[in-house]
Amino acid sequence: KYRAEGFVAELLPILDGFYFALAMEPANPEIKNYLVGFQYIYQNLLAVLEKEGVKEIAPKEGDPFDVRTMHAMEAEEREGQPNLVVRVLNKGYKLKDRLIRPANVVVSKAKAAEVKKEEDGATNKEDGVKKDA
Repeated sequence: KYRAEGFVAELLPILDGFYFALAMEPANPEIKNYLVGFQYIYQNLLAVLEKEGVKEIAPKEGDPFDVRTMHAMEAEEREGQPNLVVRVLNKGYKLKDRLIRPANVVVSKAKAAEVKKEEDGATNKEDGVKKDA
């Protein structure tokens, strides 16, 4: 069932190389033509791996952080809800139901001012409880 796990793990840096190369947007039309060929090879490689049970873990910006399939490499202060994906550094991969590599992501965390307000609110509530007791 998992005979290809080692082989797939060794292919991941190659898949990453294709992914990062294809994410570039060169101005040179000759380089753009090469990227079309790279895209074709990359898609075919992914299709072959998918037939063997390999699935990409590709979270999107704004997705909730999932500790089972993601690894938080950094946390950035952001407005709004904490623990959301801000940026994907590397896609993750599974072989059938087994995690080969988690997706490496940057997650959001509450701004220091927001955390302080929440802590102050909790302290005031605690003080109020103590006074009533």
